[in-house]
Amino acid sequence: MTLDFECDNSNALAAGIFEFSYDKSILEFRGTECDDGIKVKYNESDNNIKLVYHNLSEKSVDSGVIFKLKFKTLDYGEADITYKAYQCVD
Repeated sequence: MTLDFECDNSNALAAGIFEFSYDKSILEFRGTECDDGIKVKYNESDNNIKLVYHNLSEKSVDSGVIFKLKFKTLDYGEADITYKAYQCVD
């Protein structure tokens, strides 16, 4: 399963920190995908994923999708994914 993470003003976003929380009994985090020129580093803990986004190329992201999160489903059911964004800069 892939989750597109979109930003309404993605052309102005140069960097930011994001924290994602989800039910680990239903989803298993498998990594990220992003366009060339964009760097995404993450650290997974027992409680969440902390992710740092940096648009090194300073090019606009036309689709609005700044990165993608990849998960493997482990069980049937619904899984909520919540996030916090902070230290976002243009």
